[in-house]
Amino acid sequence: MGDRQAAFGHKSYRLQAQLLGVFAVWDLFHLGTPVAVYHRLWCPFFPTYPKTCARQGVSPNPSNVAALKELWKETGGVRSRLTIAEHEGTAIGGFFFIGFGEVLTLWKKGSLPERLSLHPMELLYHEAFAWGHSCGYRFCDLGGLNRQIAERRIAGLPLTDEQKRSRDQFKLGFGGDPVLLREAFLYFPNRALSTGFRLMTATSLTRGWLLHAARRLESG
Repeated sequence: MGDRQAAFGHKSYRLQAQLLGVFAVWDLFHLGTPVAVYHRLWCPFFPTYPKTCARQGVSPNPSNVAALKELWKETGGVRSRLTIAEHEGTAIGGFFFIGFGEVLTLWKKGSLPERLSLHPMELLYHEAFAWGHSCGYRFCDLGGLNRQIAERRIAGLPLTDEQKRSRDQFKLGFGGDPVLLREAFLYFPNRALSTGFRLMTATSLTRGWLLHAARRLESG
């Protein structure tokens, strides 16, 4: 599927979601007190989040709703937003995004596998883009892209069949150009820990294992 076809697909799925009765609810002040917001949004959101992580083969991070809620309390209404997609009174998807400078980072998301045919995430992505634009953000961070896919895109090479079936294909449908970041580095202010890490990475076997683990974390 080409980028234009994928982009058209995102738009048509978003319209389908609206026609099927899916709508977005977000954490504005009209929801009332923080307790009301918590029960209206956070309680429905968190069950969808680990289900999505399990479907994608990753562990939830953070692993509990309390950590997400504390971050939202510190930035909510100004630099972050939680949006829920509802259908017939049931939360079927959720999206938490947060702004850093000129960048809106689409950070945590979740959806119910049995309701994916209602396209809640296409609706929530559209809502996130619209909100970010209205707040003056210039860039959108979609939360990472497989490095091999990014390198092929930058080189102008076609994706492999396996890459086309990956979850990153969904992100590519929004357009934009990949930006490669530098390889990850670790800094240990404690000298003993720093020495221990250097010893642990002294052999090619352990160094390769750690590099593989870091790249898995990098690709999500």
